[in-house]
Amino acid sequence: MKTITLKKTLTFMIVITTALSQMGCSSTEQFKPAAGNNFNGSRQSIARYVTPELLLIMESLGLQVNEGNTPPTINGEFLASELLLYASNVPNDVLNIAFADTYFTLQNQNNLYLTTSVSYTTKNGTETALGTATVISGSGNKFTVFAKQNITNDEGTADGILVISGALFPNGITDFQFSLFMLDNHGVADFIANQQGRLFYDRDNLATRQ
Repeated sequence: MKTITLKKTLTFMIVITTALSQMGCSSTEQFKPAAGNNFNGSRQSIARYVTPELLLIMESLGLQVNEGNTPPTINGEFLASELLLYASNVPNDVLNIAFADTYFTLQNQNNLYLTTSVSYTTKNGTETALGTATVISGSGNKFTVFAKQNITNDEGTADGILVISGALFPNGITDFQFSLFMLDNHGVADFIANQQGRLFYDRDNLATRQ
């Protein structure tokens, strides 16, 4: 198995991690709701949130961005039983590499402000990150969650964004996608370049509700 990372290389590990922050601090990543973000789920507000340039890059890699201000309520825990690297614009990445099981928890959804809270947990350790703002868009049973992150490692700090996308059904999230992109690496050479990122999907196309 390998590690999900916003560093330049994907390294061998037992678990899946973000590599957006210092290693070994926690088994759970926490992402808090956004406040005062003026987010309304439209394409324009999504573009403001992630930048117009990065939104186009996300979609060019195959990320399904679900617009709208009536997303389904997705509170709950979901298991991505095996994630595969589907697409990347990071040089030398190898596609279809398998990653370890990961539990995603979504809670405290507020459809008035289109905010939510996100965390994910791996079975055998992780890196930690601080989420500064989490918003949700979508309509019907389709949704997309955007979670900004402040990242710190021994080399410096960076700003990244995590995205979860799919369609909610009683048994879980189908067409499940999970991605990590760099907003601003603040010149830290250890991180991937700005607007680079990696897109992952579940092998059986379903993150199962727990």
